[in-house]
Amino acid sequence: MSVYRIAEINIGIRPESDYLKQQLSAFAVDGEAEFDICLTKEDIRSEAEIYRQNSGNMKESISFALCESLAVYRKICRKITKDYHGILMHGAVIRYKGKAYLFTAPSGTGKTTHICLWKKYFGDEVEIINGDKPILREKDGIITAYGTPWNGKENYGSNSHAPLDSIFLLWRSPTNSVTKCDSKTALSFLFSQTLRYEESVNNLLDFIEIMLRSVNIYELRCNRELSAVEAVLSAIEKNLY
Repeated sequence: MSVYRIAEINIGIRPESDYLKQQLSAFAVDGEAEFDICLTKEDIRSEAEIYRQNSGNMKESISFALCESLAVYRKICRKITKDYHGILMHGAVIRYKGKAYLFTAPSGTGKTTHICLWKKYFGDEVEIINGDKPILREKDGIITAYGTPWNGKENYGSNSHAPLDSIFLLWRSPTNSVTKCDSKTALSFLFSQTLRYEESVNNLLDFIEIMLRSVNIYELRCNRELSAVEAVLSAIEKNLY
C-alpha cells in the first residue's frame, strides 16, 4: 500500500494499473495513511456501468484502468464528504494573487476554455489548481480548494491549494456580464455540481450553506474572448474595496 497526500489527507492506495500509478505519482508521500482505499470487483463493474450509462452506449468497452481510477476517486470523495468536512466540486479552479477562483458549470459549457483565457491573459501569474474535479475543504470558516489527480481530459492541474475567494456559475453568452448570485440559485446550482451520497447529503448541504456565507458567488455569462477575463477581474476588484 502506497501513501498519497490529497487535500492534506494521507490516503493509502494500492494502484494496479500503470495509468493510476502515473495519475497519483505527483501526490506520493512518505508517512502513515489516515485511511485506506480498497477496491472490489463489484466496484470496477459498477464504474463500468455508470460510465456506459453516462455515455449512452451500454455496449461500450471500458478499460480496467479507467474503472480503477474512477472507483478510487469516488471512494476518496465519499470518505471526505462523510468524515473530513469537504466535498468534490465539478469545476475548474485557478490561483491568482494567492487566492483560488472556481468556475463551475455542466460539462461542455466552457470552463476549460475560460481558465485557458486566464493563462493567456496572465501567463505564469495564474496557476491552474485543477481543471475538472477539485476538492474543497473547510476549517475554521475558511474554505480551501485543492488540486487532485483527476484533472479532466486536458490534464490541467497541479498538487497545490489556495483559500477559495469566489465561485463563478458559468453560462455561455455572446456578451460578458458578472452579477451577484442569489442564495436560492446558488444552492441549487452548486448542489447539482457535486458528487453526492445518500448517507452524507446533510453534510453536503451544510457545506454548501457555509460556502454561501463565506465565499463570493457570482453568475458569469461570458464569451470566449479575453474580455471575459476582464469582466471577472472587475467583479473581483470591486469586492476588494
